[in-house]
Amino acid sequence: MKNFNDRLLQSDSPDHILRVLQSWRLWVFGAVIGALLGWGVYALFPPPFRAQGSLVVDYNIEDFWSTKLNIQYAFFYQRETKKLKAIAYSDETLEIVTAQIAGVSIQDLRSGKLILSYPYEGVWHFWADDVDPLQAEILVKAWVEAFDERVHNSIEVAPELDTLRKEFNQFLSENPDIDKSHPDLDRYFDQLTDLSKMIDGVSPYIDISFSQTDSLPVNRSVSASTYLLVGSFVGAGVAVLTALFFLSQNNKTNRENTLDVG
Repeated sequence: MKNFNDRLLQSDSPDHILRVLQSWRLWVFGAVIGALLGWGVYALFPPPFRAQGSLVVDYNIEDFWSTKLNIQYAFFYQRETKKLKAIAYSDETLEIVTAQIAGVSIQDLRSGKLILSYPYEGVWHFWADDVDPLQAEILVKAWVEAFDERVHNSIEVAPELDTLRKEFNQFLSENPDIDKSHPDLDRYFDQLTDLSKMIDGVSPYIDISFSQTDSLPVNRSVSASTYLLVGSFVGAGVAVLTALFFLSQNNKTNRENTLDVG
């Protein structure tokens, strides 16, 4: 074990390292071989297809805040973005998707098939991965439409829910001694419950519109150029390490031969 550790920690001669660094042919050879291997991996085990759908999200923050403070903007952006992301991956949204596509479960969708790329404001990209390019396009289109439907339903219900709450509070203030069995109480409770189920707390000032609905772009989730680039770096690195190893071994053999002759 000690000999193994000594050999592992043994430093190479600076001449060997300099020689390898100056051997551009070695670097090129390793990069070319690595790129070819990367292309082979891409051809034999290609990554899944990825379809992209896009929505334009506008928070209209100028309508929400009367004053312009950066801390208010940051708080609003973070809060609303978290709500929208939660809607995108919610059971209700994914159930709409699975209802349109046979053989796909919510668990499948959450296992990496659906990917969301979102800034605070601007174009949100929805991606769906599948080995079948047509299936990937169908998946992402269904997801984008389900998300748009959920958000718009929430936005449309928000003013109605706010009006009903004010009306209910006014009713309670005018009838402080009302009996709990009063039929109007049940009516208000039922209406508030029904509307609350339809809303996800999204700001009514948010505006969402489709960026693209037909002929959605579908490409491999990882491009062939990425495989070539990574392969070339790995190949060059392996070639350098291999050269250093053999130079070290040759140097050790030469020293042993010199000692034997002596």
